[in-house]
Amino acid sequence: MGATSSHHHKKHHQQRAKKNVHWTPENAEPPGPPGKPQLLPDSPSLDRDVFTIRWEPPEYDGGSPVLGYLVEHRRTGSPYWVRASPHMVEDTELMVSGLEPGWRYQFRITAENVVGFSEPGPLSEPLTVTYQRSPAAAPSFIRALHDTTALEDEKVGAP
Repeated sequence: MGATSSHHHKKHHQQRAKKNVHWTPENAEPPGPPGKPQLLPDSPSLDRDVFTIRWEPPEYDGGSPVLGYLVEHRRTGSPYWVRASPHMVEDTELMVSGLEPGWRYQFRITAENVVGFSEPGPLSEPLTVTYQRSPAAAPSFIRALHDTTALEDEKVGAP
């Protein structure tokens, strides 16, 4: 019976050893907050609801490299924050889309290292999503217009 117990224990130990374990440096702590999100110049693009925000990484990484960022937005005045991306963002820039036109939004960024999450960084300035697709252009005709004379109840044929 002792051999079975030892064999079972060894097998269980081998399975546990396969897990991914992040090495945590001694004295590591969560990172400091990232910088304030900024709207990039030339954003929004031609697609009215696609724009890019960028932020600075935390000044202090907590003694362990930053693994990624949690990007969240909310309608101005709302207490509810919503993830802007389903996954952690690895870069300090994110292309955002899908926000409802006519509303003002704010963004905040949280950094993560192996120890945990930072406090959220400062809020962005409110951003208004507009309906405008591109700069207004004067209307133009696709086909030239020609004067045509027609009498009532008569077909107008091509000349």
